[in-house]
Amino acid sequence: MKRDFLSALLTILASVIVVAGTCTETLRQDLSGDQSGLLEIMGKLDNAVIDTFRRAWMASGNGIRDTEAAVLIVRKADGRYYAELIGCTNQFRKISFKWNGSIRAVAHTHPAATGPEPSAKDIEVADQHRVPVLTLTSCGMYAYDPVSKKTLKLMNGTSWLNSVKWRFITGNW
Repeated sequence: MKRDFLSALLTILASVIVVAGTCTETLRQDLSGDQSGLLEIMGKLDNAVIDTFRRAWMASGNGIRDTEAAVLIVRKADGRYYAELIGCTNQFRKISFKWNGSIRAVAHTHPAATGPEPSAKDIEVADQHRVPVLTLTSCGMYAYDPVSKKTLKLMNGTSWLNSVKWRFITGNW
């Protein structure tokens, strides 16, 4: 009985790894020629950044409130990345912050009452500053890449809150 359970568990785990590898490869193909650095940025997101996503999500009422929270992905002079939480500004379905030239991506929550994909204003900001914009929603995580002009769904549901899922997507173990 235990042997059957372990065998089934290993089969499921192997399937998950194959699917994750396929998703990662598909994402890499979608971003071939990636000049905005989305793949590089995704590969640098560690538990501290994911925890900052979680704090932004909580600040937005888990996507229920009509306010947004943002996380700026900033590159330090030494090449490391960190996340700067911009809490809710109590603006209706938008958020404002001062632009900084070291920002490499902007992740922000979208209320459940709006679409999960980056909005026209999000795309305008991404194109203007040539940085990816990511949306954190209950429907998934989406990214708009200003170089390819593509919007991609990176993760389903709120799996973007789970650091293990990031390891599958980025291949960082």
